[in-house]
Amino acid sequence: MDLVHAKGAPLSGTEEAFSKLLDRLAIYRHGALADYKAARTLYERALAIRKKTFGPTDATIAISLDNLGELLESEDDFSGDYACVAARVLYQRALSIREKALGPYDLSVAISLDKLGGLLETEDFEATRVLYQRALAIREKALGADHADNAISADNLAFLHRRYGYPAAARPFYERSLAIREKALGLGHPFTYASLEYLVRLLESQNDLLAIRRLYERALEISEKTLGPSHSIATMYRDRVARMLESQGDLAAARLLYERTLAISETVLGPDHPDTANCLNNMAGLIGKQDGRAAARRLYERALTINEKALGFYAFATKMVARNLVNSL
Repeated sequence: MDLVHAKGAPLSGTEEAFSKLLDRLAIYRHGALADYKAARTLYERALAIRKKTFGPTDATIAISLDNLGELLESEDDFSGDYACVAARVLYQRALSIREKALGPYDLSVAISLDKLGGLLETEDFEATRVLYQRALAIREKALGADHADNAISADNLAFLHRRYGYPAAARPFYERSLAIREKALGLGHPFTYASLEYLVRLLESQNDLLAIRRLYERALEISEKTLGPSHSIATMYRDRVARMLESQGDLAAARLLYERTLAISETVLGPDHPDTANCLNNMAGLIGKQDGRAAARRLYERALTINEKALGFYAFATKMVARNLVNSL
């Protein structure tokens, strides 16, 4: 049955269930088939059913308005004034409906504020900042100060301030996002890692290398305690601290970290594992600075032998080590 052009009342189930089915079909037509026209027809039909069933001010109407706004945003010609204005009108209507139907502190109101803010972000800093701040306040009131969803609002505010050239104002929001996710999700969660990297990129733009080093050192300490020293997250942060120490001239401290990573890899994974070869490759450059080219070359040769055997001659890691070996000659 062609639900895009079907007429009459829904065949089964409640009206809202049928509207949700239309929404899912629209998502498929839009996402999988890039059929914007069919998706719009489906969304508009779902909106009409909701209006007829629940009235024009019911909270479910906002769902359809959001869907139509997102569809407009995704269309190829969204840069046109009409599409931008039309999407804004839809999001504003959705926000107004939710505020009246559910109250100004409902979590769905925060979602509407985020959508409207995302649309305005490139053109109106102050209006967007107010929207994002209000969304954060709603989430804090509804969920508590430490809930992971608060990091969404913190990120939005951080990105906004950085976009408009206010890195100092962005930094507390990046730091709060990281603190929230670390507490709620743990240091090993991908979202926590993303928050840490966003903060690092900002600190790099400010040339605050000491802050970056402290951030990585803290991440290393926590990851070793919570995940274990052999965990890949702990290994990653150990290498990052070692690289920073090396770049800042503290070769002795960096060497200790490289050697610890190598010892852990040899014990846990074995002396012939590609990760062990990566440890040797990372340490060789520093060894060259301290003990000379010959010492570095021995490490590169061992790493190359491991990779050739484990990965093959044409693997990227093998080629990288071979190139480093040639450069050490």
